[in-house]
Amino acid sequence: MVKYEGAENLRLFIKAGGIGFVLGFLFTLKDILSGVKKDRIHMKAVFDIVFTVIAGVISFLFILSENNGLFRWFAVIGECIGLLLFLLIPGRAVLGAYLFLSGKISAMNSRIRGKIIAKRAKHEKARMKKAERRKKRKKHPKKVNKTIAT
Repeated sequence: MVKYEGAENLRLFIKAGGIGFVLGFLFTLKDILSGVKKDRIHMKAVFDIVFTVIAGVISFLFILSENNGLFRWFAVIGECIGLLLFLLIPGRAVLGAYLFLSGKISAMNSRIRGKIIAKRAKHEKARMKKAERRKKRKKHPKKVNKTIAT
């Protein structure tokens, strides 16, 4: 059995916190890609499964490389703390910035679409008026003075 010293355990705990921080970033990225505001349940489920697999592989490889495959609960706790730290501090800011920017882009897109639709409606209305005037001319042709000059 391998004996671990306090400094080695602390180093492993801090590195596990860094891995948790990275997993928090991936979790936020997953939320952004799966569409936070949209109700695409199937895509969200696929992204959740992919994230879970990636997180498991990253955690496994981390423990395998740093701790020679020995499972330590403090490493898992360190990953959880790193994940929560990311989600509570920069994760909320990143997600909030994304929601803010996507809302602004969506509003700008709506305004542009509204202007385009209004312009099309204006042109369509003018075209309809021209068509109505043509129909009136065809129905009521101008009276021609048919006086015969003698």
